[in-house]
Amino acid sequence: MIEKQGTQRMIEADLIFSLWILYIVFTRPAKELNLELDKKAILNRGDNQTSQNKVFASGDAVSGASLVVRAIAAGRKTAQNVHEFLSK
Repeated sequence: MIEKQGTQRMIEADLIFSLWILYIVFTRPAKELNLELDKKAILNRGDNQTSQNKVFASGDAVSGASLVVRAIAAGRKTAQNVHEFLSK
C-alpha cells in the first residue's frame, strides 16, 4: 500500500465499534444490531457487509479467532470495500 498525499479524510459516523477475539465479547452487540451470526462469527456477504446494509465487519469478528496478520489483511480488505461502497 502506498500513501498518497492529500487523500486522507475524516468521515463522521453515528456508531463505530471493534469486535474481536471472543465470540462472547461481540455476540451481544451483534445481536443488538440484528446481525446474523454463525457458531464462530458474524456472517457477511463477501464484501464485508453484514446482514445489515451499511454495517461492515472484519477480522476475528468474521473469521473467528485467528492470527493477527490475517486480521490485519482482512482489515485492509474491508477498508477497501468500505471505500468502494462510499465511492458509489
